[in-house]
Amino acid sequence: MYPAVTVLETLNLEKDSILWVGGRGGMEEELVTRRKIPFKSIPAAGVHGVGLWKLPGNIWQLLKGVFESRRILRSFKPDALFFTGGFVAFPMAVAAAGTPSLLYVPDIEPGLALKALSRFASKIALTTEISKAFFPNNSKVAVTGYPVRPGLEKWSREDALAYFDFSPSIPTLAIAGGSKGARSINMAVLKILPQLLEKMQIVHLTGHLDWEV
Repeated sequence: MYPAVTVLETLNLEKDSILWVGGRGGMEEELVTRRKIPFKSIPAAGVHGVGLWKLPGNIWQLLKGVFESRRILRSFKPDALFFTGGFVAFPMAVAAAGTPSLLYVPDIEPGLALKALSRFASKIALTTEISKAFFPNNSKVAVTGYPVRPGLEKWSREDALAYFDFSPSIPTLAIAGGSKGARSINMAVLKILPQLLEKMQIVHLTGHLDWEV
């Protein structure tokens, strides 16, 4: 999600030339609409490891997502598509087959959704060279690195320390569990936080689910 936002901010396109298609509700829609990026939602659901009793309903959700994606495509008529993975992207990838598209792979080892999406993508952008091993068709692949938010590259270590009011003489630990956070990491850090703070200063990205903790 954040890589896609960064790419859009870097391209600096007119808002009416962009349409973000994602899942209904949740953090994605909130983040995108807050940035005043046009947003449309589609139904979707995962099918891997959901159990037989949930599978038919989830497949139906994906099919509805394909139909809704086709309706969006007829209306918006995009020149190209940019995917960053997740089962929500799959209905649009199916509906938009044949339209030029770029799939960005943020992880070293792609999950099932990214591997499935790679079959539809015209080009695939990777964060690291290591990830090439997971994509047999190397003619579609380019290593681009991780998108950096505009302006962030100008920051120095000194700027960051000053922003957090940290000491340059104390080690700094950054802890992150993804855009939504990771409860297991958050709880583990919480248990040993007093000991950690005796030795270092910490930036902990908890995710919005554990802000109150």
